[in-house]
Amino acid sequence: MNNTHDFKENIDAAEQETKFNIITLAEDENEESKRIVDDVLEQISRLYRDFREWLKNNASNEEAAIYFARVKQESARLLAQAKEKIDAFQERDDVHAGKQKAKAFGAKVVDDFNNGVEDLLQNEHVSKVVDGISDTIEQVRQDERVKSGIKKLKKGTLSVAKRAYEGLKHVLDED
Repeated sequence: MNNTHDFKENIDAAEQETKFNIITLAEDENEESKRIVDDVLEQISRLYRDFREWLKNNASNEEAAIYFARVKQESARLLAQAKEKIDAFQERDDVHAGKQKAKAFGAKVVDDFNNGVEDLLQNEHVSKVVDGISDTIEQVRQDERVKSGIKKLKKGTLSVAKRAYEGLKHVLDED
């Protein structure tokens, strides 16, 4: 009996699920989180690759099941370890202070931008241009060719989204 065939789907599904869980750990796109995630992804790939190699040379279903259980347990341990490292990094005071500064700076930029837009719209020439653009946009929106194109785009987008959802559901399905 070929154990590779018996375990292949379970191995692939478990590996993909673990990798997905690890990738979703890092909320922020910072270098430290990315480094932690990349390191753990490499360890997970090596773990499953070693299991696949071992499986090619071993015929016992019982041993394979035990080894597979250990691989899944080690994957869970690596996932938990990565989560702890990322959480610890994100909780560091300097990282937290940096996030707060970035948020405050972003809020200030938005406020300054909004104030500048209000001042700009008070200008008579700018107001005329904005009104002209609004009229043009409304004409384009009412054009039947544009409406037809939007309907086709919506239908295509929904079709792609449905296929992506079914594919993700298939990957994450534990049966």
